Amino acid sequence: MTTPGAQRDGSQTAAYRIAAMLMGIGTVHFLAPKPFDTIVPAELPGDPRLYTYASGVAEVSIGALLLPRRTRRVAALAAALLFVGVFPANVNMVRLWWDKPWPMRVAALARLPLQIPMITTALNIRRNS
Repeated sequence: MTTPGAQRDGSQTAAYRIAAMLMGIGTVHFLAPKPFDTIVPAELPGDPRLYTYASGVAEVSIGALLLPRRTRRVAALAAALLFVGVFPANVNMVRLWWDKPWPMRVAALARLPLQIPMITTALNIRRNS
């Protein structure tokens, strides 16, 4: 049986990993926004760059809020919601990349099921924080 302290330590490690991932990819939204612009579903109103920057701000902010213990619980829920929210862009990426070389198609397809462990990890962080 896992002790509450061990769960908290594991949760902290997971929080730091998710935080690093979010802050890293969120920063890339500003340094190289074009690839992100291209997967914003055309059905969304407005300029795709707005969605790219907004998701970058959300990712960096949520990542930073995962670091301190006192904001981790709410940040973990926000991370889970963010992972659900970006899923349509990942589906759109598969659609747009379907005629690309097979390694790109595989990469796009692989992103879809990877959302599940990201969401469940964020929810586990919330539960154990």
